[in-house]
Amino acid sequence: MKRLTIFTAALLFFILAIPLGAFAGKYKVGFEWDANTEDIVIGYRLYKGDAPGGPYTAVKEVTGKDTC
Repeated sequence: MKRLTIFTAALLFFILAIPLGAFAGKYKVGFEWDANTEDIVIGYRLYKGDAPGGPYTAVKEVTGKDTC
């Protein structure tokens, strides 16, 4: 399949959007996607919690492009 269906993208979003819990030393993940007819670009940001409830320090940011 060349394109990520809207259903699959929504399912991935809800799976990844489940709260992971914000505790000191734990990680917080943000997930983004845009449904369009262009190449699929999926990115995520990874943050590390310094204390319960934040603040969060950015650890990594990745953007990938589906070229299938």
